Amino acid sequence: MDNFSDHSTMTTADQLAIINKLLQAPEEAHALAQAGLVVDWVKSKRIVVLVRREKEESLMLITCKSQLPLSNVKDIAVDTAVAVDGYFKFDLDSGHNSGPDAVYITVTSRRQKFLLEMLPGYHTQNFVSEMYRLIEGLKETDTSSFTWLSKYNSHQMTDPSSPDTPVVDTVDTVPRMELAQGTAQPIVGRDRESVVIYQMATKEDQFTQLQELDLSSEAFLFSESVKEEEWMKAVTSSLHEGAEYTLLKHVRLVGMLLMVYSRTDLADQVTNISVDSVGTGIMGKLGNKGGVGVRLRIHATDVCLVNSHLAAHVKEYERRNQDYNDICSRMTFSQFERPCPDSMPMFQAKRIKVI
Repeated sequence: MDNFSDHSTMTTADQLAIINKLLQAPEEAHALAQAGLVVDWVKSKRIVVLVRREKEESLMLITCKSQLPLSNVKDIAVDTAVAVDGYFKFDLDSGHNSGPDAVYITVTSRRQKFLLEMLPGYHTQNFVSEMYRLIEGLKETDTSSFTWLSKYNSHQMTDPSSPDTPVVDTVDTVPRMELAQGTAQPIVGRDRESVVIYQMATKEDQFTQLQELDLSSEAFLFSESVKEEEWMKAVTSSLHEGAEYTLLKHVRLVGMLLMVYSRTDLADQVTNISVDSVGTGIMGKLGNKGGVGVRLRIHATDVCLVNSHLAAHVKEYERRNQDYNDICSRMTFSQFERPCPDSMPMFQAKRIKVI
């Protein structure tokens, strides 16, 4: 149950009225829910609010110094205001790792990205439903000026309608003051796995996967490919010039190629590196379809990266599901480079956890 329902004397309308005192007319808050803003491995208390101004909508993150439900406008302040327009994306966790106690939501708008943890309850359900209603009809071309958000975002660009203008991310550092005040707490236990998954998901546009790089008959028969070398050189030369990178491992299966790089100064912290490939193509074995994977351990966190190439077109969804299950069940890692004796995986243990 979310904390907004703890006191029967404070209705949703009462709390929206308090938030509206913080806003400037004609802006009006019409939906709210409690959330935890996840930054690195710290979760800070926030109130997520939908604010309407004529035909424009904004999602606002509001800080609160007091316990919920809201009781005084002096206790709250707008942390971030995001335009709900054609560049806005709202993704709800559809996996099983969040469990019954929390759901995870990623919010992306131009170059801003947020990870929110929300508690099940009436306000969360209502808020999520309202978000889906708003974005259902949005198109990439649906952009307005949203100049009214500038008074809530002193850090934001002058022209928020331009997706190419850099936006300063307001949640890229650990909220030390909130930790000191007790309004933020470290993420521990099983919640860390969900955060690892979502930290990677929020940066998925920084990952590049290669498929069908070589579909010649030689690629099916030989372990080496001229195109593999060409692509590896091209990727290596395109890495960010601001740091030095080391290729930890690469694996190829016909046209699929997965390369894992690390910053050179962090490479010594990566252990238990292993690779495997699973073909699910012709006769369920050949590598025109399937997946390649790299398993490794960074400090104390185990990570498995998989690049897959599955059957195309909507009608082949059953085949894709079967190939996915085959990759998860048949991909194993038994030979390790840089083994760490204190953290080696158990032999015969399931290598890929379905998430």
